[in-house]
Amino acid sequence: MVDRNTANKPASVDVAFEEEDLELGLVRWLNGLLAEARIEKLALTTFDIERHGSSWRGIARGEPWRPSVERGVEVKGATLTMLSVRQDDQGWETRCVVDV
Repeated sequence: MVDRNTANKPASVDVAFEEEDLELGLVRWLNGLLAEARIEKLALTTFDIERHGSSWRGIARGEPWRPSVERGVEVKGATLTMLSVRQDDQGWETRCVVDV
């Protein structure tokens, strides 16, 4: 949504929820972040999430929207289309189609 190299990170939002399914957890996490970013009027740039069983908790950092932050495409929501979450030797790869 923004160039993360030009945004500061003074603000943060927390998203916590319960979800058994790994793939549905990704969609819930993304949609929770999008909702919080809209409510708080933030451009989020860094993300951390932890999962313990069915409990998820994540934090995202960014800054309030300001005129000097160039906006990219506004993402409206994450979907179940082409949803994939998998782990390999190099880490996690997650995919889904988003509505814009």
